Order: sequence, then C-alpha cells, then structure tokens
Amino acid sequence: ALGADDNASGASSEEVFARAVVEAAPRRAVIFASFAMEGDGLVGSKAFCGRLPVTSDQIVAMLNLDMIGVGDKTEVVVLGLVQNPALESTLDRALRLSRTGIREFRDCRDPGLFERSDHHSFHQLLGVPVLFFFENYPVERNPDYHTWRDTVETVDTEKVTNTARLAFNTAWLWANDDERPPRPSTR
Repeated sequence: ALGADDNASGASSEEVFARAVVEAAPRRAVIFASFAMEGDGLVGSKAFCGRLPVTSDQIVAMLNLDMIGVGDKTEVVVLGLVQNPALESTLDRALRLSRTGIREFRDCRDPGLFERSDHHSFHQLLGVPVLFFFENYPVERNPDYHTWRDTVETVDTEKVTNTARLAFNTAWLWANDDERPPRPSTR
C-alpha cells in the first residue's frame, strides 16, 4: 500500500497507543484523532479545531505523529520546541520515564515543516502547546517520500514502535502532571 510511511506509520501506531492509554488509566482524558486532507491545507485538523468535542481550555497539549517510520530508530525529530520551549523538559522526562528505544530527540526549527502538518491547526487556531514527532530531517533524506516506493517494505517497524513508546510517555506526563504546560510563546 502506498503511503505506508506518510502517514500510515503514524496512524497505525495510534490504535496501539490508544489501547495502552486506556489500560494505563491516566488522570486526564486523552483524545485520539486522525485527520483527512492534511496535504490539502490541513482541512481535517482545521475542521476538528472548529468543532471540538471539549472546550479548548480543556486541551492540555497536542502531539502529532506524522511519518515516523524511516531513519535512525534510536532518535526522533521533534518540532514545536521553538514555540513551546517548556516542553523540552517534558521530553527529557519522557525519555527517562521508561525504555522506549529512543536515545535522543533532535530539535528541528524549520518553520516550513512546522506549518505543514496537523498539529499546526491546534497551535495557530487554539493556542495549544504542540509537539510534532517526525522521522528524519531534512525530509529529502527519505528517498521514498511522496513516491510510489512509500510501501510497507520501506518502513522500519522498530522505529515506529520506539517513537510510539516515546509518544505514550509524553502523553502520560501531560495527562498526569499537576501543572499544565504553558501556552505557546509565539503563534
């Protein structure tokens, strides 16, 4: 199937991630959502932000997993720290919370890439703290990006699993910490 990495890698991890959150029973509710038409102007995520199932002040943060299946399986590229510098300590804690297979995160400060995926709707429209977990940077390091070669055979399932574990740890902290992360410093 084409689109195995972009973005079946993120979407497929969502089901397992959701089951783990339900079993762990955090203090706060965690909403899982998948969005259509990201490549057509973030249509799905903008529509979701316009018709939230809760009030926007109830949303602690948004974590986006988009293209998480190619590259070094021990690292994850993270966008959103420029806008949400306080979330760096959350990521440090998430790395130490339990074994994930991720040894480090790489802070990516590319504003063009930051604005291209669904987390940006939450940042721009709602002023919600966001993080975007991504596989590799620059995007061109993935020779199969937006080609017919983006198939299941090109996806590293261990990298997907490791990134999903880090995502779980990050969401767990947001769902259980007494303090909420501050709103973004820039919009």
